[in-house]
Amino acid sequence: MLKGFWKRNKGMSFINRLKELKWELKYAWQRVWRGYDDTDVFGFNDSFLEKIILILEDFNKTKISYPADLTFEEWGNILNQMIEYFKNSSEDYTDDKFDDLKEQYDFMQENLNKGMELFTKWFYALWD
Repeated sequence: MLKGFWKRNKGMSFINRLKELKWELKYAWQRVWRGYDDTDVFGFNDSFLEKIILILEDFNKTKISYPADLTFEEWGNILNQMIEYFKNSSEDYTDDKFDDLKEQYDFMQENLNKGMELFTKWFYALWD
């Protein structure tokens, strides 16, 4: 997560960037030793969605194999659906689309359910 640190903290004073860098280094160290950092625990739901979207996008770009009962194109469509559902279940992607928070939450929950349904159905096929 150190990648893009200076860009993410654009507009901050140099001193505040150094203070933030201390935390970033601490979290990087935790990821090396534990495989996750405190920020993953603080907001597990956000962290999960952020990571699963990135992982599925990379997986979809580099996929070599696909389940025997599907074509390569069908598998790509399923992966794209999962990515879209998970994006639509994240506040990062839906905040500016809704004025009503209940409506936004219902939309996000519905998409999360659909994304998790596909994810669990095809979980053992997510390897290359």
